[in-house]
Amino acid sequence: MAHVVMLLKLKGAKSRLSPFFSPRDRLRLAGLFAAHVLQCAQHYPIVVLSPDSVGYACPEDDNINCGITLLRKKIDDGVAVVTSDLPLLGPENIDALVGDEKTLTIARSHNGGTSGLFIPKGLQFTPMFGKNSAGAHVLQAEQYGIPYKEIIDESFHDVDTNDDIAWVMEKCAGTRLFSHARRIISGV
Repeated sequence: MAHVVMLLKLKGAKSRLSPFFSPRDRLRLAGLFAAHVLQCAQHYPIVVLSPDSVGYACPEDDNINCGITLLRKKIDDGVAVVTSDLPLLGPENIDALVGDEKTLTIARSHNGGTSGLFIPKGLQFTPMFGKNSAGAHVLQAEQYGIPYKEIIDESFHDVDTNDDIAWVMEKCAGTRLFSHARRIISGV
């Protein structure tokens, strides 16, 4: 069975929201969204990967990608990597990401990044999470003749900016996640 690796950054969480939210509220939002993603992935073995947990084994400027590579060497299975800030994600989206265990799957975020990436067992592939990473992942697959598919679905819309917060409030209205997020956003 594929493993799910959730990328979680707590130190300086959601820094692009700092003009609008206190560090405490940003950390609370990050925790709320991460708990939601963990709930969606509960039927898979889960590993939480944080830049702080990678340690000295990886260069500081690329510790997430290096950490994923190190984890893949320890996990004898396919690895689905998801970001921790996907408030519309559902268990069915994780299942779709894993889908075909022989095909690289790239789930694009709305901003050109990668919010989900499935790397099949044994596939020689280098993760490149960061700005515009979805295009970089596609390019690498094409250059090396790796069969891949893309998922373009708002369930993989991540939360980085104040506009994203407004989007979440609109899309999640009426849900439990919405009520928790609204309390954080309103400073309660």
